[in-house]
Amino acid sequence: MPWPIRADAAPFKKHAGAARTSSSVVTTTLTASASINTYGTYVSLGTTPSDRRTHGLLMWVTVTGSTGTDTNMCVTLRTVSGSGTIIVSDFYIGSQLQLMAYYLPITVLPNTAIYGAVKCGTGSRTAGVGFDFCTSGEWVNAPGGFSRITCYGNVNSGGTQVTAHASANTYTTTPVELTASTTYPMRAFLFSHTPTPGTTTAESCLWSLMRGGAGSEVEFADRTATTATTETVINRWPGGLWQACDIPSSTRLSTRLACSTGGKIHGAMLYGLS
Repeated sequence: MPWPIRADAAPFKKHAGAARTSSSVVTTTLTASASINTYGTYVSLGTTPSDRRTHGLLMWVTVTGSTGTDTNMCVTLRTVSGSGTIIVSDFYIGSQLQLMAYYLPITVLPNTAIYGAVKCGTGSRTAGVGFDFCTSGEWVNAPGGFSRITCYGNVNSGGTQVTAHASANTYTTTPVELTASTTYPMRAFLFSHTPTPGTTTAESCLWSLMRGGAGSEVEFADRTATTATTETVINRWPGGLWQACDIPSSTRLSTRLACSTGGKIHGAMLYGLS
């Protein structure tokens, strides 16, 4: 079954409160490097409960600064500051100022310190990041054993840029590559979309997600739907649900785009759960 990843803060707070055993606060501030698209210093975001495994991270995020500013902000999480295992790579949080919650269905061992860092397209921007560590309850419904989330796509550009067919609601003929080779086997995926810069009207998009070598791609997810809102209220959060799949490592991934407005360019990223 699909697993929820995102909702407004209030509904997630209600459910997470019954599922968690401890939490850190959202006010932990992460600062991007002054150099654009470069991660700043890793900062401690808390330690998982000592008496049991954590089977999901409810990550709270808010970006500080001016609303609507194109930052392409991402967060990476690891288990030791600067050198530990990366458990979530290049998770795209954009530049939305309101507090958001993302459910990440990965298993983390007891008493594990988690560190985070951010990067963005505007140097030295900051974000508040924190967690609820979920060990049981309604939201902890994904199979156990997943240990990492890996990003495929060019996050520094707001996703790999894909041009829709000139005709509205028509797929492009040639898929655009997201990655030449997956790093790990994928057991589920989450698709993320960013709108065309300067978008002033809502646009509906359909994505065909594909695997395999150039010219011999095979579709594994058809009609993945996303909506681009106006650029001033950037809708840049990963889609909504993790979808099951079975894709081995070293697999090429690509995508095609159909848009309600022909010829538009949108960004695409795919997150693999391993």
